Amino acid sequence: MVRPVDDEGQLANVAKLEYKNLKAEFRQVCEQLIEKSIRANPKIKSINSRPVTGYMLLGLALEYADSFNRGEAPVVMTAFERVVSIESERFLEQLYEETLARIHQRFDFAPRVATAPSPFSELETVYTNQEMNAYLE
Repeated sequence: MVRPVDDEGQLANVAKLEYKNLKAEFRQVCEQLIEKSIRANPKIKSINSRPVTGYMLLGLALEYADSFNRGEAPVVMTAFERVVSIESERFLEQLYEETLARIHQRFDFAPRVATAPSPFSELETVYTNQEMNAYLE
């Protein structure tokens, strides 16, 4: 594996460095990795014939790490079921928000202020008429 920089001080803070400041060889390896894994139509991963997203794979890895940190052997199906449950909830929340936004956009549910006539408008008219009559008399 190629190191991103040679300097140990910079290596400790590599996340703060700009991409252009990394070694050219390291950038080339990164670009090859991106090309192979993202842009080349990667094969869809699955577990028990169920498609798995990147978030789900990350969640599964975290479930395994938590099990190991507790000194337990990970139970593959239990961890996978939790990951599927979490991903399903996340997907449903996203779907709900998108659907709600589309409904609001399509039916224009913006609150509207009622423009009912003022209860005093009739009194103002009567008062104005009385003033005019008094002036003319």
